Amino acid sequence: MSDVRRLRWCLLAVLAPGVVRAGDADEVARLAAANTAAVAAIRTIHFTVKVDDPAGRFGVTRAESWRAGDKIRLHFTHLGNENQAVIRDGVVRYSVRQDVGGSTALKNHSEVKESLDGGRYFWHGGVERYTEASPFLIDPWAAALCKLSDGGKHGNVTFAEFAANNARALRTVRRDGAAGAEVAEYRLGGATVAVHLAPAANYMVRKTERLDDTPNGYTSSAEVTAFREGPPGVFFPARVVVKRKTGGKDEPDEVFTFHDIKINAPIPDAAFDLKFRAGSRVTDRIQGTKYKVDEAGRQVGPAEPMAVSASPAISPADPDPPTETRAEPRRAGWWVLPASVGLLAVSGLWLFARRRALRSPPDNPSPS
Repeated sequence: MSDVRRLRWCLLAVLAPGVVRAGDADEVARLAAANTAAVAAIRTIHFTVKVDDPAGRFGVTRAESWRAGDKIRLHFTHLGNENQAVIRDGVVRYSVRQDVGGSTALKNHSEVKESLDGGRYFWHGGVERYTEASPFLIDPWAAALCKLSDGGKHGNVTFAEFAANNARALRTVRRDGAAGAEVAEYRLGGATVAVHLAPAANYMVRKTERLDDTPNGYTSSAEVTAFREGPPGVFFPARVVVKRKTGGKDEPDEVFTFHDIKINAPIPDAAFDLKFRAGSRVTDRIQGTKYKVDEAGRQVGPAEPMAVSASPAISPADPDPPTETRAEPRRAGWWVLPASVGLLAVSGLWLFARRRALRSPPDNPSPS
């Protein structure tokens, strides 16, 4: 059975009778299969992304990403902290050079003292399972609409997964001739949510939007304003503009500009070898332990339970965690761009940053 037919029958099996026309389910299945093939055609990719963020939502202005199959590498700086992460074999490993600023509490913490560099930076890292609900403040893959937020229900998902998860909410599939797009439209959480796909760009997602029913509700969109074609027929966004309106008031646009895009060029496997600062301490959430590592991330010396050492205090330079606005869909923990949820953790720092990302406003317009 073809992928289109399989997805079509999956959708039809869960739809309540009379909610949507069978023809629309067929159309969504066709679009989902085409988008899946378009994204799968990007076998490897390397790029940098510049983040224009006037409202200062992310604290990230630039990131670099490598992908090859299920291997991912990400490098970015957040609030003065340099973060590097590698995801492979279902595990994420990260290393952080954290700026302690003028925080006496951090400088006097035992774990900071042992790796303090120049009286200002200390090094730490982590290991944990990767569930595709990105722990990073910035996730360029989702920023490029290769994955969509599913409103906090399933994390970041492909369009095919989004369509299957929200099959009962599908209302129509239509063509937007002026924009050259095919649009799947849903009713979710008191809002109309639309996913626009671009046939001219091999059915990559071109735009997502959420239109609240009330004039003062939360409205948002993310739109690819330019695609880059690599090998013939293989596309990736070159620029994405995110717009938001809360309480009837426009917020500053966020713009993600992708540079130096290399699609399906060879990436050596060594690019996915994460280098640690020798002697830095790693929190291993798979084993529930802490230990020091060598440059290759191999354990050196004895391990101890994660709870043995108290976490360093949060640096006063870190902003207070923003509160969630009821009118805005909750971030699925993806992005932004992804990116880490600060990757600021020696255990407690990581957890604090993750909670902060989950409480902050959503990074794309997909529904809650």
